[in-house]
Amino acid sequence: MAIETFTWCVHAQSSGATSYATRSRKFGDGYEQIAADGPNNVSEEWSISVSGNGATIKAIKAFLDQHGGAKSFLWKPPLGELGMYLGESPNISDGQGDYYTLTATFRQSFHP
Repeated sequence: MAIETFTWCVHAQSSGATSYATRSRKFGDGYEQIAADGPNNVSEEWSISVSGNGATIKAIKAFLDQHGGAKSFLWKPPLGELGMYLGESPNISDGQGDYYTLTATFRQSFHP
């Protein structure tokens, strides 16, 4: 089964953070040794938001629900490369009329 792609445009205010998985060991003489923890020790997490009419927001929510926080999808973050991400904690807020905003957290993953 092919990996699906998140194709909706996110707001420019969406923000991302990079984290580094490392292991460290301190020794009695003040020396500390630090090494990368695994082959994918650099990962990103993004707080995204998308606004649109009810039909658009429903489609995005259905996409995220289909993946259920456990199945990866492809997404290209701002200034980033296409990669696999998990969608977590979707939240919908009401705007005026038929205008809504969906917020969620996209966490980089390394396996479908």
